[in-house]
Amino acid sequence: MKEKIITFFNVVFIILSVVLIVYNFVFAPQPDWRRVAGILGVLVVWLASTTSALRKQRVSVERINRDAYGHILGDIFADRPRKYRKLMKGIELYNGDHLESAIRKLSSLLDHCESEKECAVVRFFVAASAMDAGLYHDAAEILELALQEDPTMADARNNLGVCYKMRGELEKARRTFEEVLIYDPRNAMTYVNLGQCYESQADWERSLYYAQEALRLNSNSLEAMAMGHLACERLGDRRNAERYREMFLVNGGTEEGLADWKGDCVEKS
Repeated sequence: MKEKIITFFNVVFIILSVVLIVYNFVFAPQPDWRRVAGILGVLVVWLASTTSALRKQRVSVERINRDAYGHILGDIFADRPRKYRKLMKGIELYNGDHLESAIRKLSSLLDHCESEKECAVVRFFVAASAMDAGLYHDAAEILELALQEDPTMADARNNLGVCYKMRGELEKARRTFEEVLIYDPRNAMTYVNLGQCYESQADWERSLYYAQEALRLNSNSLEAMAMGHLACERLGDRRNAERYREMFLVNGGTEEGLADWKGDCVEKS
């Protein structure tokens, strides 16, 4: 949005400058070269400053994306900066919930991929945008293609499991999450996802086991705390249910959030 605003004002400023210069030559009794030079000087300074601001913004966005997704991106498009910037723009649109635009921009990059790794990474972000848009069937098909291109991409496999789970294919989702742990055994969110599969089947012992494993890897996982609370509550272990509840609230969760988790579990079971 900021980039569009700056571009809009740049266009307006250029048009005004041209109008003033034309007026100076056409309608003024005598052209004032000092005025023209002044207008051009201001225009150059304005364009230089806004271009610098846009460049800094782009570098900042790329740094944020690299910090968040560096383990997925690797060095793709390293020798093609224009394609890399287009990828970063697509990810920025995805992060900003401009999902249709993100899907279009990222999908257009697929024709420019020169390796299966590049295709897999681009598909991952297309699928992530589709998932956020609720298009789980489309996202699953895209992720299946991505995993054919790069079977080791644990994040893509984890998201595929989520798609299966959202489609109600719990056994398929469970197998997929277990495959994730082959490539990324320390993925706490995958343990949460596995626990949710068993939670949906009212298998509270296994749900509790995966909640504990998730917390072992990430002690701040609110999802795992909520899962542990519910599992212990259903198993009749009131003391540990209360312990998980207190952990959930101390770490920033709310009673409403805990109630929502229980409500979602009832709907799925």
